[in-house]
Amino acid sequence: MPIQPQSHHQQQQQDDKRQAAREVIDILHEISTILAVIKELRKEAAAAAVE
Repeated sequence: MPIQPQSHHQQQQQDDKRQAAREVIDILHEISTILAVIKELRKEAAAAAVE
């Protein structure tokens, strides 16, 4: 049985899902960066409190 070509609508849905996944990955990367900065600031604050 031959594979049916995807309709334009199906292709658009797949493209939309891929774009949404890319955006989620970008947001998670930004969150990770923010958490790393917070962690570093906490270390600096703890070191300053000891001095």
